[in-house]
Amino acid sequence: MAISKNFIFREDLQLTSTLGHALGHPARVVVMRKLVQGGASCYSALISGIPLTRATIHQHVHILKKLGFIQPVLLASNQAGYQLNREFYIRCIQASRREFRQIAQVIPLEEERDAGTGSA
Repeated sequence: MAISKNFIFREDLQLTSTLGHALGHPARVVVMRKLVQGGASCYSALISGIPLTRATIHQHVHILKKLGFIQPVLLASNQAGYQLNREFYIRCIQASRREFRQIAQVIPLEEERDAGTGSA
């Protein structure tokens, strides 16, 4: 039997990977951005402006739900909608920052290398 990734990789790595998966397609980035900026939204407003078929967008929304980033919610108009799972989103963002901060300390960014050599 395979060993679960929970036993192999640290939590910050797992959360960073989950965020990467969520943001791995432009349609999912658009959906996440709408929920981060605007709060809860009905499905039709959430997917408006995404130039894909409804079935394809539905698959992307399903992936975001499965990953834990969005949750179904009942809107004030008694209409079904979605909202961002802010707690999980923030945990993933913070974990990613910690992971990439460690990488940045080991591998200097191009601007930092250029500044250190005096080249422009």
